[in-house]
Amino acid sequence: SGDPYIIWGKFDTRVYFTKWNGSSFTAPIVPSGSLTVFAESWAGPDLAAFGDTVYVSMQVTPECDTTAYAYLVHSYNGGATFSTPVRIDYIDTNNSRFHAVTTTANGNPLVAFMKFNASCGTPHYMVARSGDYGNTFSTDVLASGVTGKVCECCPATIFSSGSKAVILFRNNLSNIRDTWAGISSDSGATFTGTMIVDNNNWLMTSCPASGPDGFIKGDSIYSVF
Repeated sequence: SGDPYIIWGKFDTRVYFTKWNGSSFTAPIVPSGSLTVFAESWAGPDLAAFGDTVYVSMQVTPECDTTAYAYLVHSYNGGATFSTPVRIDYIDTNNSRFHAVTTTANGNPLVAFMKFNASCGTPHYMVARSGDYGNTFSTDVLASGVTGKVCECCPATIFSSGSKAVILFRNNLSNIRDTWAGISSDSGATFTGTMIVDNNNWLMTSCPASGPDGFIKGDSIYSVF
């Protein structure tokens, strides 16, 4: 009906969820359960909805710990109740952060996340997808291409339309931190190419901690950064 679903984080502890019921917002519930989740002013849990199906992705703390996994919870009743957390990233001794979730045309979740090696170096953006509405996830696939590394402190966004899926992210090519896009034509199963979105040659030697956003309309990608 167009009513909003809202999440927010309490600094590195929990994620909270509320929704508009026609006259007020419902009492907040905690879809993260007992997990201690990453939540800061620039990044944290993410939410996507498809009808009355709601997904919330989250990263547990401490960051840069190979046992600090990412999880997704799902609700099939408009956020009245949520599932137990389902692990997203089966990435061996690697690390992850900055999870973003969207839905495919049939309502399944796509989750993008930054993947580091065991020492938190060589970051790239990956995408994992579910074919059973958030109960299990496929092996992650590379979405940011192989041109250098991504900006290690900048969140990304992922969105889809029809069979198309796009992840927007900042790269870090010798401190040039312009926005790039990874493109999928099979609902996030593979990302066959990347393209630069802006050509500002933005040189930043420190971490900007900001990322792009966007959407698909027809055959066009719109972005803001």
